[in-house]
Amino acid sequence: MTMNLILPPAKYQTETQMKTFHDAVIERMGALAGVRVVGTVSYGLPMGDGGLLGDFEIEGQSERSRHLMASKLVVSPGYFGALGMSLIQGRWFDDHDTGKSQPVAIVSESLARRFWPKGDAPGKRISLGWEGSPWYSVIGVAGDVKQMGLQKDAPLAIYVPYSQAPRPFFLSFMTIVARTDSDPLSMTNTLRRVIESVDGDMPVFDVASMEQLVYQSVASPRFNALLLACFAALALTLAVVGIYGVISYSVAQRAHEIGIRMALGAQQEEVLKLVVSQGLRLTLIGTVSGVLGALGVTRFLSSLLYGVRPVDPLTFVAVSLGLAGVALLASYIPARRATKVDPMRALRYE
Repeated sequence: MTMNLILPPAKYQTETQMKTFHDAVIERMGALAGVRVVGTVSYGLPMGDGGLLGDFEIEGQSERSRHLMASKLVVSPGYFGALGMSLIQGRWFDDHDTGKSQPVAIVSESLARRFWPKGDAPGKRISLGWEGSPWYSVIGVAGDVKQMGLQKDAPLAIYVPYSQAPRPFFLSFMTIVARTDSDPLSMTNTLRRVIESVDGDMPVFDVASMEQLVYQSVASPRFNALLLACFAALALTLAVVGIYGVISYSVAQRAHEIGIRMALGAQQEEVLKLVVSQGLRLTLIGTVSGVLGALGVTRFLSSLLYGVRPVDPLTFVAVSLGLAGVALLASYIPARRATKVDPMRALRYE
């Protein structure tokens, strides 16, 4: 379950007031039955706009990090567990990471791989890139997250605890993430009441489950996929009807020939094989032509593909086998009809 809050500046003027509100909401929600873990994030929920993107600096590698952009996320310790993120190296934030302790940060796997390919990210120091930003000691490496949607690569990401938020700005906007034992939408009112118990005037908006957010983020490509699937089904139907019509017409034209073959001793199995092989031969020619054509045009569809390369051997093989199976079925029916041809009637066929 996710929900957003904006702390009114007139009421929450200091960082202490903001952090007190964060702590109270997290503690009370975490104590609810059916809630496993609660976390918060500022400006950076996955499937959104990627959070606050900006430059950063790696101690000793300023030249390499210059002009690179990272998603900067201020989170509570429970955020990673609420989203089910994986810990690649080091540790998560905990209650010991306070405003009085050493500033710490967690970096994404892609950022760690780029700057510390030997796997020695923990212990290194990183800055958020603006004036006055402290040096954060890296304590962990988290798995990459699709911050900007499934179709885009996971950005480089830097996480810092909200107790060490570099600016009050990061604490004014708050997204609560609660992992529940049951359907998260069933706990909407319960979670709202918790917020009201902390501050009765606090408005809550954009309440949704992560499943809904993921669904919304792929609504457009899902529609495109559905549309293409409908056209593909129509094309397949036309192909089946076409193959069936051509083979049926061919059988009718060759009735005299088939009758002679059967009169001379041809068995039904041989006639069946003759007709089906003709259909499969035509299908093979069409499939090879189609694959060659597809290889030439799939690069124009690359923007519509997700998780599949424009030239994917498995996809081409699967589709070719599927069309061959459809062609076999479309050829089998007229082939069966050909095996039932009466030789005497076929010999009189004009």
